Amino acid sequence: PYARLSGAFHTGGGTAESAAKCTTHCIITYQIYILYSFYQKKGAIMELKIKPLSPKIGTDIPLPRFATAGAACMDLCACVDEAVTLNAGERRLVPTGIAIALPSPEYVALVCSRSGMGTRHGITLSNSVGVIDSDYRGEIVVALRNYAKEPYTVEPGERIAQMVITPVLTAEFLQVEKRQAFRVL
Repeated sequence: PYARLSGAFHTGGGTAESAAKCTTHCIITYQIYILYSFYQKKGAIMELKIKPLSPKIGTDIPLPRFATAGAACMDLCACVDEAVTLNAGERRLVPTGIAIALPSPEYVALVCSRSGMGTRHGITLSNSVGVIDSDYRGEIVVALRNYAKEPYTVEPGERIAQMVITPVLTAEFLQVEKRQAFRVL
């Protein structure tokens, strides 16, 4: 169901060829809009397989979940035996105790910072956004960094990050000559 984008679109000065390319661009843009509109419809649900890697998952440590009906991301929790303290400026890998299996290469999982942790406590992801490819089956580990001047303690089961599943649009690349002028639409 995905439109594959190939080539590049160049516009010239009002020729029939440039008009055809512009029309092609509009059609592909429309197909992308339809794709995202389809997934935004109420009731469009993707099955995500989650494998607990710790016996605490589902009992002491909650499974990933959407906090509210309008949440775009699901919360990921720290799967640690005891509290972990991040000193000022320190980075640390915090396990979640889960692995996921995305259904196909058309999807990616993105792990993002929790805005409250960042704004209130200075705790964000050290790599900005974590990318979980469709073929990765290992444990999801969150790389946290303390940008604050004081230590922060992560408690077992604390929500430490959020994850969103989104479609991926792949590209086929068209190499152009160094001096060839082109314009991106």
